[in-house]
Amino acid sequence: MGVMNIEVEKSRDGLDPLVDDLEKRFQRTFGTAFSKSAVRAWKTRIEENPVLLARQSNRPTGFIVLRPIAGQKTDLALIHAVGDHPRVLRELVRCGSRHVDQETPQIPTQISSNQSWDEPIGRPKHLFRNVFLSIGFRAFQVRILEHLFSRENPVSSPDLHKGYELRPYQPEDLDLCASIMFRSPDLLMNTIPHPIEECRDLIRLPVLNPGTPQRSSRSLVATYENKPCGFCGATADGIIAQLYVLSEHRGRGLGQALLSACLSGFNRQGIARVRLTVIEGNFAACSLYEHSGFQEVSRYPFWYRHSQPRTEPTE
Repeated sequence: MGVMNIEVEKSRDGLDPLVDDLEKRFQRTFGTAFSKSAVRAWKTRIEENPVLLARQSNRPTGFIVLRPIAGQKTDLALIHAVGDHPRVLRELVRCGSRHVDQETPQIPTQISSNQSWDEPIGRPKHLFRNVFLSIGFRAFQVRILEHLFSRENPVSSPDLHKGYELRPYQPEDLDLCASIMFRSPDLLMNTIPHPIEECRDLIRLPVLNPGTPQRSSRSLVATYENKPCGFCGATADGIIAQLYVLSEHRGRGLGQALLSACLSGFNRQGIARVRLTVIEGNFAACSLYEHSGFQEVSRYPFWYRHSQPRTEPTE
């Protein structure tokens, strides 16, 4: 497969220098905490999933990671080209999508990870946008929100309703929290399926940072009469990855309590900046975060595609 002198093949030969190039770029752009969390997650994706490598004149120039998820969808989980060469990027996207169509033609595809951060790291949106649109992708707009601790932006501590408690996340909570996430779909999850296996993986990444002691995670679990009913998944270095509350427990300030407790923990730890992402159109979540002092610093498109039109289930 190729455009001009670009060839794309399933290979890892020559991949390491490309991964190093991507890591250096994010360290230059974001500094410490934000880039480290992302790089840790992406290196795990690279190690565990198939990779297509792009070459020009036999020299590795880019790669794309194909991550199958529980047989229900495929994630084009990482896309990178040295110098953001537009033809390399376009060919990686085309070949990755073509590979998915050939291997698993009946399931949807989503685009995540570094290409989602095109705008913050200076990539022109059109490098991907026109390619994605041409092969049937649509996009959600994802907002990156940031909280800076200051006297003008204090952290409130709302009282919990009777029967509710917050406690630190424990390893044995993983399956329960994955079930809460699976049973509490947000705007994105209602459009693109998130199998329970993916929920488990998404929670595991921020909670168990490689090389980071478990106790330093800021993840919290909310319980009602000792039964988990919500959780906030957060890294030790200032990233809130998930915040979910079961529908029957909403409207009681539990999301606000989880968020405030997580922020207070970061503040005590000396973290100056906390970031999270939220889908534009998720009005309840956006309102919660903005009320808690978060402000938008950027946004990016999250691309997805259904291989075949979705049909509503018959009754």
